[in-house]
Amino acid sequence: PPPPPPPPANSDGSPFLGDRTAVCVTGNPGTLARPPSDPSKWDPMMVPKEFGPPSDHLPVHDHIKSKFYPALANFDVFVFWGYSKGEQPVDRKLCDLLKPDNPSHKLFCHVEERPELPEPDIPVVWRSFISQRKQDRMALLTHLYDLYHCNMLVRKQALASGLSYKYKVSMRPDSTFLAPFPDIDTLSYGTADSPSVLITPPGVCCCGNEDSFAVGEAAAMDHYFSKFHYLQTLFLNWLEPTLLNDPPAGQWVGDHFARWSLLRPFGIKLEGDKEVTNCVVK
Repeated sequence: PPPPPPPPANSDGSPFLGDRTAVCVTGNPGTLARPPSDPSKWDPMMVPKEFGPPSDHLPVHDHIKSKFYPALANFDVFVFWGYSKGEQPVDRKLCDLLKPDNPSHKLFCHVEERPELPEPDIPVVWRSFISQRKQDRMALLTHLYDLYHCNMLVRKQALASGLSYKYKVSMRPDSTFLAPFPDIDTLSYGTADSPSVLITPPGVCCCGNEDSFAVGEAAAMDHYFSKFHYLQTLFLNWLEPTLLNDPPAGQWVGDHFARWSLLRPFGIKLEGDKEVTNCVVK
């Protein structure tokens, strides 16, 4: 057979990279090597009965690589794993489980001890609306901290390499895809005046999906990744008075904060898309 055609190139002869995607991975990596179908490791509350856990026995990282990576065309993976003082650092070798097979797709891994994170200077609102338990409040803070710093890895690499990323993704390493992800270019991300960040629709997974997986164009996703800094500056300005006085029972505030911290000041909608079926494995 004839040799394959050469890859497309820019006018200066450099490789044409197309619309590149940056995948940011933060969170607990403990399930990466586990099969999500293992009944002892899968939380039945996370996925409705009509889906059920995946039937094969591939570990979670293989689900990510087989059901998600092919939809991205040109992409790089950025892993940021923070740990607090006194915690065991994450083993960097776990990053290799997410390494793309194609050498043109790069993996960047960063593990660091987080600085001590002071609680926002809004104690009454913070403690009544988030949680009375400091453990819960700090879990939200560290989650938002890691998201922000993962995106900083992306932005530094873009600056150093001259690459630009059209799309950005936020995902957890303890999650899997119930169906192959669609071609990232085929999804609808709203308009310039009303952009959307896409998430798994409510009802596909239990219970809140707003802060576990998100995909969108880079400008909108930069706001999604910046919620750590918005927490204090936007909390009092944009919090709905009715929610402040009567917060919804049982709602994890990270999900609600992810939604209104984008919509109120920036007009960015978090939209559930039926083709996005990323669920957390517990």
